[in-house]
Amino acid sequence: MQKFIGLVVVYLLLSVRLLAQTTQITGTVRSEDRQPLPGANVVLRGQQKGTSTDGKGTYSIQANAGQVLVVSAIGYQTTEARVPEVGGSTRLDITLREAASQLAEVVVVGYGTQERKNLIGAVTQVDADAIKTRPVASFEQQLQGRVAGVQVSANTGVPGDGLYFRIRGNTSINASNDPLYVVDGVFINNSSLQRITTQGQANNPLADINPADIESISILKDAEATAIYGARAANGVVVITTKRGAYNTKTKVALNVSGGQAWAPKLWDLVTGPEHATLINEAWANDKKSLATRPFRPVAEGGRGLPEEQPTYDRLGDIFRTGALQNYDLSVSGGNQQTRFYLGGGYTSQQATLRTNDFARASFKLNLDHELADRIRIGTSNIFSQSNRTNARVGDGPQGGILQAALHTPTYLPKFNTDGTYAKWAGFDNLDVLINNTDMQSVSTRYIGNIYGEWDILKGLKLRSSWSVDYNLYD
Repeated sequence: MQKFIGLVVVYLLLSVRLLAQTTQITGTVRSEDRQPLPGANVVLRGQQKGTSTDGKGTYSIQANAGQVLVVSAIGYQTTEARVPEVGGSTRLDITLREAASQLAEVVVVGYGTQERKNLIGAVTQVDADAIKTRPVASFEQQLQGRVAGVQVSANTGVPGDGLYFRIRGNTSINASNDPLYVVDGVFINNSSLQRITTQGQANNPLADINPADIESISILKDAEATAIYGARAANGVVVITTKRGAYNTKTKVALNVSGGQAWAPKLWDLVTGPEHATLINEAWANDKKSLATRPFRPVAEGGRGLPEEQPTYDRLGDIFRTGALQNYDLSVSGGNQQTRFYLGGGYTSQQATLRTNDFARASFKLNLDHELADRIRIGTSNIFSQSNRTNARVGDGPQGGILQAALHTPTYLPKFNTDGTYAKWAGFDNLDVLINNTDMQSVSTRYIGNIYGEWDILKGLKLRSSWSVDYNLYD
């Protein structure tokens, strides 16, 4: 009898200990945009025990400390969460990320997002991860050859230079044919700046935006898709969404360092100094002029020397070089139950293959979202950047710019006088003067930002108010 009573006591003590370790877990399963997910499955890993979330995305399940909850939903990545080492009741909210295949079916449009299957307008979405490997300074150049009906080409090929960007061709003879750009809800001023200090070259303000900060790009092509933006969208709309953090995720640090080189594939074959002198003498003879006064005759006879005595100066070799590109991008992102953040910084330096054409950009990105209450949130998006451009002189003819000077100046003409000063020739620019004394530089400081407040009135219906600014300072 005493033995039986002892076994009962031991059993009761073990039961009490097991009950003490059991925790009542409650919480809400949400998407990254803080929307509740009804019908999500919440099960204990390795067991058949589980439950589903209700219409408000909430769940309740009993679990022991240290067990793992496996949460899944259609269209979302499966997430695991460990039950904390506490007794009684514990709240554990879980955030699910959309699966990559599901993200491809959601398209950003002017008034929110739509599933691709429900779209009736002409909209193309480009995943930034698919194009970020292209070593260029502007995201517009990354779109070259990627989107049907969109034509992108560089005006001169100079880093940071203006671009020709057309959606379904030109729509006006006199007015601008550039599309409207919208970055995180901010209308971007993309008027190409013509500056006297850069000899009329057009700068590209969109090169101030770091492509590494872009999450996705939507291109709205037809009237149905662009109607929400009014007359400013007559040439189409490019909607850019930048990266943001995720709720209930650990802080993640990402570093990307890349570089590259570029060469001119083939340069022109110019005549040598002796060849050029020979051609001039032949032209002199063809004009029936006296050979005694031909330009290239012995110096003792008052000439410039015989053709075979003329030097050859490689001016094309002087202006072309090996181009270089360097990219450094660092980002920190994450979030807790109520706040998510994305912080990024980058530096880009690009040297063109043509000397004195350089571009450098330093950028800083901050996105912050905070949930004040259930279905009410506020946030901000901020882009700070400073870009430095150095441009060579451009133009037509022998005195138009460094490329024209290299091509038109006779290869036998020296660069310097015998006393070491720069040589001056009528009708031709001295190439070394153009290379070593350029003052065609510009510095742009830019801030793009907005502050918003958002209220989820009903499922699929949001009220959003925002204030935005696009500030440019070009010097």
